[in-house]
Amino acid sequence: MSDSTDQEALPASPPIEAGAAEKSARKTAAKKAAKKAAKKAAKKAVAKKAAKKAAAKTAATAVMDPLPEHAVETELAPERIEDAVTATGPSHSEHAVDTTHAREIQSIDETSVAPDQRTKPFGRVPGGGPVTPRNNRESEPQTGGQAVGMHPAQHNQSRESRSKRRRENRKKRAQERTIGQRAEQTAEPPRQAERQSPLSGEKAACNGMLELAPKGFGFLRVQEKGYEQARDDIFVTPEIIRKYHLRVGQWIHGFSQNGPRGPQIVEVSAINDLPPEDAAKLPHFDELKAINPDKRISFETSPERFTTRVLDIMAPVGRGQRGLIVSPPRSGKTTLLLHIAEAIRERYDETLHLMVLLVDERPEEVTEFRRALPGAEIYASSNDEGARNHC
Repeated sequence: MSDSTDQEALPASPPIEAGAAEKSARKTAAKKAAKKAAKKAAKKAVAKKAAKKAAAKTAATAVMDPLPEHAVETELAPERIEDAVTATGPSHSEHAVDTTHAREIQSIDETSVAPDQRTKPFGRVPGGGPVTPRNNRESEPQTGGQAVGMHPAQHNQSRESRSKRRRENRKKRAQERTIGQRAEQTAEPPRQAERQSPLSGEKAACNGMLELAPKGFGFLRVQEKGYEQARDDIFVTPEIIRKYHLRVGQWIHGFSQNGPRGPQIVEVSAINDLPPEDAAKLPHFDELKAINPDKRISFETSPERFTTRVLDIMAPVGRGQRGLIVSPPRSGKTTLLLHIAEAIRERYDETLHLMVLLVDERPEEVTEFRRALPGAEIYASSNDEGARNHC
């Protein structure tokens, strides 16, 4: 039974293999046909693009050439015939000759028509609108700016000449700018001399604390007016500030004359009781180094005053030391400061320079300090003044 079943199953296999082969053959044939169709479509697209480019070139040459169309066609016809013969053979050459002959006939017909009845040429691309020829800039001074057609090679030459003229114009402008800058530089000193305002009057002695403005100039404020702005403050020019290396807060002694802004300093004789040359060599306050105090300051003056005696016993103070008084209000902080200032004036008047700063104090206390310490350097702002005076 096994032999018979094998013999019966064998003939059934060949038809199945033949069907699979037919399917694969059909698939390959379909693929080849699809490739051929894609190639044909690509060739058609390339041919369309080439035709469009040729049409654009012919339109551009028709716009650029000033000669009549029949002359252009008659001149170009032999070249086109030769190119057609060499490229496509005898059959296509005959067709090219026929087309050129038809174009010549059409051009002759157009010449016989009146100029007013001729159709105007369109733009470079069909349907893009009319294109007006460009004006020939070289012929403007001679022909009044009328446009004249030219060959593409001549057009390129005109472009090169335009670029040359532009480069020459740029060079001329750069030279004019440099000449103008040099003239301005040479003319600056007399202008500065003209700007210098004349000073009048005799020289008068003046002094005050220097306050600088953001623009570079400054004024001398005096203690009698609380170092506030006043119309008769001495004006300090930026030239004087640069010449003597002046800084904010320095006490200036010098001479002034009347100027356009009022009294103006013209000469500096001393800065912080030092010659200007020595004051310029002093280091800035930010450059100083802090050290521990090494000399003691004793505040005891009389046995009847216990504030300064207790201060010497409980919290001795040295030169360069910082201190802070912490106490509830109305407990005598300002009185303690007044006693310390009086002790320094009494015992160290020749060796120490006393400066007192009172911020947002009561006007009565400010008056008491100024009366108790005549001639001392006191900076005060009372609580009845504006917030600007407390800064």
